[in-house]
Amino acid sequence: MKQRKILWFSGLILFLTLILFPVLAKADIHVKRMVHMDAFMGQPASDDEASMWLAKDKFRYDAARNMTQIVRMDQKKIYMINHGNRSYSEASLPIDLTQALDPQAQQFMQNLKTSVTVTDTGETQKIGKWNCNKYKVSINISMMMTMTIDMDWWVSKDVEVDLIKLYQKHYGEVLVANPMMGDLVEEIKKIKGFPIKTEFSTMGMNMTDEVVSIEKEKAPAGTYDVPAGYTKTEYNPFEQR
Repeated sequence: MKQRKILWFSGLILFLTLILFPVLAKADIHVKRMVHMDAFMGQPASDDEASMWLAKDKFRYDAARNMTQIVRMDQKKIYMINHGNRSYSEASLPIDLTQALDPQAQQFMQNLKTSVTVTDTGETQKIGKWNCNKYKVSINISMMMTMTIDMDWWVSKDVEVDLIKLYQKHYGEVLVANPMMGDLVEEIKKIKGFPIKTEFSTMGMNMTDEVVSIEKEKAPAGTYDVPAGYTKTEYNPFEQR
């Protein structure tokens, strides 16, 4: 349960970051983050490193628990990589859920209802070397029951990187293809700045995701590629392998 929560929130961080911060300059951008999880359901508290690599038409997100997501706009592909069992799956962009999901999963998605509200609190705080503004985000996901995710987003405009609107346009096509994300896409655009620190709370679980450093540097060879020797599996965006 705890691992699934971490992976779900890691995916959400990836999604929100790409919507809010379509950073893609000529030089690669390397963002290092620290993810803290409070003790939950008998599991001890944990601290895990996460990182992002961003380039003009490429993106890599290394989440906690051996999971990596790679977006290759140059190939029109997205890759989901599980380093634990040395496997990966891929899908073409923009994602067509009628092709990516089986009929049962499609029906499940159609029955899900989501809503999101974003509030600018007006609060400010310096976190690390960045001056931040606080937004409150509340996401409700319901079908048979309702799950509420409350988040405090501390975002900054102090980050010196280039923004490329074309990338936002292309990745927006990926997000709006997901019926869970339709309302979220537009609402989240109200947040102005890059997420430096994000605090999550839902169903008794608390997690904090915070930026440690942001640097422009050349990505190592193979950063945006699937590792050699990994086994290809069927793509399923909801599978927690």
